[in-house]
Amino acid sequence: MKYARYTMKVVEVSSNTYHFVIDSVNKSGKKQHQELTESFDGNARPSEVNPRISELSEHPNASTWKTTDYSDGRIVGELTGIVSQDAKTMTATSKRVTPDGNPIQEVYFYEPEGGR
Repeated sequence: MKYARYTMKVVEVSSNTYHFVIDSVNKSGKKQHQELTESFDGNARPSEVNPRISELSEHPNASTWKTTDYSDGRIVGELTGIVSQDAKTMTATSKRVTPDGNPIQEVYFYEPEGGR
């Protein structure tokens, strides 16, 4: 999806648990606000966003977050975020399968609000 604006704030709630606040505006001007809390502890749990999905989130090292989505025991999505060594940018790669079985891969590039 193409965005005119996409802002994500990440707050550490406790060890390996983060609260995400996401505000976006698509190219048509439609606004969306989303908040969710993810525990990156390697345990599967129901998705806050989609009740048909189970998520397993992990934080394998200081600069990487990974969430794998499952439906009926099959992997239907993966999101991997990697923060740069200087902590000024993050690149996220999303791989998922559409309901009709087509694979999609998207890459997102984030930088601090106001630029580098």
